[in-house]
Amino acid sequence: MTGPDEPAPATEAEGLVDAYVKAIVDGAHVPHGAREDLTEELFGHIAERIRAHAASGLSVAAATQRAIDDFGGAEELAGAFGRTFHSALWASTIGVLLAGVAIDGPRPGAIRWLRLMMAIAALFMAGGAIVFGATATPVVAVSSVVAYLYAFGACALAYRALGTGQRWSLWYAIAVAIDFIVSGVWMVANPATPGAFTVPLGTLLGAGVLLAVSGQWARLRAYTAGSGRIGAGLTAALVSSLILPLLVGPVFAVVPDPTQARAADVDVRWTMTCDRGDVDAGGTVTHDRQRLHLVLEAAWRRADLLPFGLMNRENPPVGGDSAGYQVQPASELSGESWFLVTNEDPVDTLDGAVVGWYGATAPSEGLLPPGIIGGYTVAIEPSAIRDGHTIRASWLMAPSDPQDAEWPRIRGAYAHLDRFLLVATVGCGESAQAVEVPIWARLAR
Repeated sequence: MTGPDEPAPATEAEGLVDAYVKAIVDGAHVPHGAREDLTEELFGHIAERIRAHAASGLSVAAATQRAIDDFGGAEELAGAFGRTFHSALWASTIGVLLAGVAIDGPRPGAIRWLRLMMAIAALFMAGGAIVFGATATPVVAVSSVVAYLYAFGACALAYRALGTGQRWSLWYAIAVAIDFIVSGVWMVANPATPGAFTVPLGTLLGAGVLLAVSGQWARLRAYTAGSGRIGAGLTAALVSSLILPLLVGPVFAVVPDPTQARAADVDVRWTMTCDRGDVDAGGTVTHDRQRLHLVLEAAWRRADLLPFGLMNRENPPVGGDSAGYQVQPASELSGESWFLVTNEDPVDTLDGAVVGWYGATAPSEGLLPPGIIGGYTVAIEPSAIRDGHTIRASWLMAPSDPQDAEWPRIRGAYAHLDRFLLVATVGCGESAQAVEVPIWARLAR
């Protein structure tokens, strides 16, 4: 212990300063990089005060306490530093985008149309964040929400900046108008439903806005003449806000969501056996007929996490996976055809529960190769796709001609949602594991 007038050990004084500075920096809530700079600056100023008080004859402990008292309460200083930092951050980013501009003359009429378009664009971005956040798979949902909210913020800033004569907002709005036009043309050229025609309202709005801008270009340039440059960093941020929402869909169409199952997470096996026996065709039984038994087994090691998003977590859409076959005669000239005698609905081999039905109606049917769609497909309930479960479906076929026919080969296909397609070809007495058809091959088809 030391007396009241004796110098305190350096470690005790340092601990007092450390605690004081830490309380200020923690309370200021500044990022890590700014935290280090603020800490170093505070230590430097306090050290100068301590040296000055110690030179006047005070002990180390007294000089330290006096220096701290000179600075003031840690809580009050923390609030002041925090406000200063965030005010500077606002001034260097958002403040630059919304800075006041000296405007000569009345506001051009085209500004009204530009702001209307930016308001509509902001609503689209907000709607996109809600829809994707509720219906997309987890990683896609998070990425989409971030991208769309980012674009929403840029559109909202541009809306405000157009009213204050900021040049960047004029060019940003022009870019949005072009985006409206291109997106509308794409929708007309690639309708969601074949043969349908979509009225491209966005294209009409974008074209109208560009016409208004071109007609008042001289006035618009004068209106934004007092605006300053915003710098390369903010320019890149604004450009990225236009691009990111457009990239989310294409990127995740090629790069799979890691929360979703991949082709490697399921073993799909097709087995074909051939024998002779009774065949009941529409109530007419014939004996000693050729029979072909086709069996599909899909064993899942890992299932999807929220494949239909939060909105459909409890009630996923009807239909999930699809599977079907295509008869391939051993000889192209043989002319024999094989018909379906009977089939078994898909079942879970663990408990025998029926997990699907005959006749696929799910979107995954669109992934099946041509010729298989008409080959008596089956649909599988999305809830049936579970870790460690195996789904089994089977078909019994016979030749149309009661006389002996050439045994065919069968091409079987299994499509998981709209994600991947697995195909295998088998003959009598064969069992084959299906392999994935590459995405580029499906796109080419």
